[in-house]
Amino acid sequence: MAMLKNVIPISYIRDFLGHSSVETTSIYSHADSEMIAEAIKAIEHETTTATTQEKQWKGHEEYFLRLCGLA
Repeated sequence: MAMLKNVIPISYIRDFLGHSSVETTSIYSHADSEMIAEAIKAIEHETTTATTQEKQWKGHEEYFLRLCGLA
């Protein structure tokens, strides 16, 4: 959790721990109240910023659908 809190990608943590899959590593990861509070604060900041700026992806939704394997 210390590595995850220090914004180390979970794929690096997987390699460090010698797990064969990120799913195995994610079993041991969990968000504490501090991490949840930071995530909420980031989302609140994003939503206030997004309302004042034009979204650059508008009109290109098909790219997101393809990236997600939905198109």
